[in-house]
Amino acid sequence: MVFGKKYMDEDLDKRGFKAIVQDVVHLSATPNLGDFFPFLGAIDLQGITRKLKDLSKVFDEFLEKIIDEHVNPHEHKQNKDFVDTMMDIMQSGEAKFQFDRRHIKAILFDMLIAAMDTTASSTEWNGMVYIN
Repeated sequence: MVFGKKYMDEDLDKRGFKAIVQDVVHLSATPNLGDFFPFLGAIDLQGITRKLKDLSKVFDEFLEKIIDEHVNPHEHKQNKDFVDTMMDIMQSGEAKFQFDRRHIKAILFDMLIAAMDTTASSTEWNGMVYIN
């Protein structure tokens, strides 16, 4: 397990984990006018940047909560999980660069999004193979 315990859908946000991840994937895939016309990037006509910033705050708060639970555990755990291992690396100073909470949150975020997107992509590819 990555986090050491199971989180419920609403632990991330009242909208639920799946809805938030779907919003992130949808907004990330939406063509942004600012990408094609750089002078429009600062204006954010479509509101994509604002929406992604709002969603990133939700994920940031959730990941901070997970890290805090590992820093100050309420119960003794028998097995280490992925977050514990990364916390050990951060505290040991073994990394050849400044490894801090930001890096842990980035890795956890990548794992969460990749896990959801990989499942959806695999299902889509399998469906296409069967159709052909």
